[in-house]
Amino acid sequence: MPGVLIVGAADLPAGGPWTPRRVPLLTDVTADPDPRIADELRHGDFDVAAFASSTAARSTAELYGPLPPDLLVAAMGRRSAQACEAAGMRVDIVPAEPGVRPLAAAVADFVAASRAAAAS
Repeated sequence: MPGVLIVGAADLPAGGPWTPRRVPLLTDVTADPDPRIADELRHGDFDVAAFASSTAARSTAELYGPLPPDLLVAAMGRRSAQACEAAGMRVDIVPAEPGVRPLAAAVADFVAASRAAAAS
């Protein structure tokens, strides 16, 4: 019987001639700070920072320091939100379910509701 590769399983199944192998499916590589992004952050050119992962939140904090206080912060899920808060970021938007589409929809809904409230 050939060996079995299980990706993402918390525990290996009991018994059997398994040879487990760890397969890196995603490797995070921290980028170098982009001077243009740093300048745009300083000048308040962004309305929303959306973080799709906890790594993105941590890396952004490490690369650019504190975000402007009026910048809206969106986190894709609970872990991303926790990483944002641990990095000193206030989290304004978290979608009801994780995912890129729900994150984008939550940001759009939040901005639309904010504009409607300001117009009233």
